[in-house]
Amino acid sequence: MKQRYTFLDIRATVNELKPRLVGKFIQNFYTTSQRIIYIKFSNKDILLVEPGVRIHLTQEHDMDISHFCKILRRKARRDKVVDIYQCGFDRVVVLELGRQKIVFEFFSGGNILIVEDGKIAEIFRVVKDLDIVKGSEYVFNKVDFDLSIDAFIKNDLKDFLPLDDLLVKKVLNELGTRIKADPIDMKKAAQNGIPIKEDVKSIFLEFMSEFRKTMEDIQGYGGVIMEKGKPSNLIPFKADGAKDFNTFNDAAEYFFQGRKKFGKNDRETKVDKVRKRQENYMKEMEQQGECYRKKAELLEKNADLVNRILEIFKVVRKNKVKWTDFEKFREQENKKGSEVSKAIVKTDFVSHTCWITLEGEEIPIDFNISLFNNVSEFYQKSKKLEEKIRKTRDSLGEVLKKIAPKVETKKITRTLYWFEKFHFFFSSDGVLVIGGKTAQQNEILVKKHLEPTDLYFHSDVHGASSIIVKKPTEKTIVETASMALCMSRCWETNVVSPVWYVYGEQVSKTAPSGEYLGKGSFMIKGKKNYVDCHKIEYGLGLLFRVFEDIEKQVENMKVDEKENHKFVSDPEGMEIVHSMPVCGPWSVISTYKYKVRLVPGRERKGKLVQEVSKRFVGQAPDSEKSYVRSISVEEYINVLFGNVRIGK
Repeated sequence: MKQRYTFLDIRATVNELKPRLVGKFIQNFYTTSQRIIYIKFSNKDILLVEPGVRIHLTQEHDMDISHFCKILRRKARRDKVVDIYQCGFDRVVVLELGRQKIVFEFFSGGNILIVEDGKIAEIFRVVKDLDIVKGSEYVFNKVDFDLSIDAFIKNDLKDFLPLDDLLVKKVLNELGTRIKADPIDMKKAAQNGIPIKEDVKSIFLEFMSEFRKTMEDIQGYGGVIMEKGKPSNLIPFKADGAKDFNTFNDAAEYFFQGRKKFGKNDRETKVDKVRKRQENYMKEMEQQGECYRKKAELLEKNADLVNRILEIFKVVRKNKVKWTDFEKFREQENKKGSEVSKAIVKTDFVSHTCWITLEGEEIPIDFNISLFNNVSEFYQKSKKLEEKIRKTRDSLGEVLKKIAPKVETKKITRTLYWFEKFHFFFSSDGVLVIGGKTAQQNEILVKKHLEPTDLYFHSDVHGASSIIVKKPTEKTIVETASMALCMSRCWETNVVSPVWYVYGEQVSKTAPSGEYLGKGSFMIKGKKNYVDCHKIEYGLGLLFRVFEDIEKQVENMKVDEKENHKFVSDPEGMEIVHSMPVCGPWSVISTYKYKVRLVPGRERKGKLVQEVSKRFVGQAPDSEKSYVRSISVEEYINVLFGNVRIGK
């Protein structure tokens, strides 16, 4: 099976990439847990680069960010592609960006380097033995081939034509047809001193010149050789039995995806085995539980008979009858046709257990306890098995996730924003509103973030959150007041209290003479502006951070990183960076694509988060599902507050 690209594979790839990527902007870099870098361009093309192995366009990409990925982002994001080319016939691809070059090496262990002014500015893998380190000069080695007839005679065939065996065979066959002789026989004859005719030399040189041109221009075709239903070889030329593709990039995508798919077979078999074993175990427990329920029901149905049996054993215990005497008595009663004695199968006085037969079912009962307690024990055993089945089923899902192929669970990580440590939401007009979760946070907000022209919101309830907003609209003022109402004891008591706001310049930490202001408390000077707010309801929803169009930004000189992102509640048709939960007034959250209404209640947060997450993931289309699923329990709990439950 093919493991890495040949120089010809690289040439076919680069020839196809050049018209697609030259003139486009690099939008971003991503990576995986493996040595794979994804480059997204402004035309939405995604280039996959695995140093030392492959380079081709792909339809999907992971969202992880490695240390080197951050370097690439810092150095080359938003750069325009000036050119992309192969260095001679070497297994090296150069992505020229004007002021710098990104060099991809596909020989040996592979490498990625950023070259500026001929020197290595950044490097993915340091190779000290070859002096390939940061700051050293990078030498471009334009490998070429000597396709002369002298080189053909002198060198081994694999050195003369370092190509895929299929292509070498094809080249020799076509050459043999041209010279009307077997090239290998001609080579051996020349090595033994037999001269080659001039016309044959001329035909040979003409053929090799055409072949060189074919190699230089190769593109527009890709083939995948299949063996036993699995992809085994990838070629940029037509061959018998190959699966044809219109481009080499398409063939490469199919080949490596197929190789990955078939590589998962053993792991998928393991998943099936574990699932089957656990399902059989649960089935056995279900059958045992059903058996316990049946015994309990039979005891209830035949209560009179069972009570008579228990009464006999009560007398036996009271009178301290010997086991041998009891057996004699039972045999006598059997001869008389006693229903009670016939129902008794055997007895163990040590464990005070009696086995009885009811409607053909043998049932053990404890004759030291009542019928009711015997029935309860069987029902209790059945319930314990049901609980065990439930736990097994829940844990089975977790076990299968752990041993399932990693491609099924892509983790999208992100860094928390500064405002996520506070209560926050974005108003309908896109204004950020933040409030303190604790008295200490109230202090921090006022001291570090409140400016004289900002608005400060509060409720007339002790211990309410201090909330600030900058340059709000009238609509934002109403929405912020709703937050101030809910972020107070009004939420717990379900009683509305007045909400007001003042300007930042009216808020002071200086107490009147002889008085003391506790942590999180402030003096308000001047008039308070009251807001009519009476609904105690909140919401939990999802926001998505998305990329704006990089090309438009570069044209408009919007190069600040803050300006190439925005938050939306419905990311359909946009490139998603990540998703995040947010709590806010229901009047705001109710407009979101993913939302639940929150009202005062005492539902466990863990259970609430589980229900919300399940609901959101179930609602998400395939393009958004991985982003919604990646939100952790901790992120949800971080935005929740007080005692809440999901409202209708």
